[in-house]
Amino acid sequence: SILIDDYKKNPEKFKRDYMAIPSDALEPYFKDRLAISSCAILDNNYADGKIKDDYKPIKNCMYYGHIDLGLKKDACGLVVVHKQEGKIIADFVVRIVAEPDGEINFALVREIIYGLKLRGFRFGKVTLDGWQSLDSIQQFTAKGITSEVLSIDRNLEPYDTLKELIYTEKLEMVKDKILIKELSQLE
Repeated sequence: SILIDDYKKNPEKFKRDYMAIPSDALEPYFKDRLAISSCAILDNNYADGKIKDDYKPIKNCMYYGHIDLGLKKDACGLVVVHKQEGKIIADFVVRIVAEPDGEINFALVREIIYGLKLRGFRFGKVTLDGWQSLDSIQQFTAKGITSEVLSIDRNLEPYDTLKELIYTEKLEMVKDKILIKELSQLE
């Protein structure tokens, strides 16, 4: 039935939405942490500060990116995904950390997307969290890349979608210890 399917996709959302049982703020967002590492099976196509030479776009495939900007003590994250054989493939993940007492170079983050576009990657959209994103959105638009704000701090829908993809085994992502740790520590 539909209720059983909804429960299997996301038990916590099911309890919240159908049973009016709020999640405990101190509970992990992903209770099945093994599911996270089980989908982390791919090699990253970004390594040693550059795009791997053999990373090429799939013909007629649309790619989507999300950038979580950071400035000083934080890190900036970039993920590029595409759909293949009914699964979401996240085979390109970048983490940029500011130098001590330095700041993230936002132009460098944009250059990675431009580099992929030059290789023939077609972007349906690139989203950015709300913080400091206006300039990057304007820069992407000028280069013909549709972009917009997607604040995952204000809207749980992207997290709920991610959880459903992980729990239903419809996501394959890179084997990245920091990414797995951060997903495991979400509350």
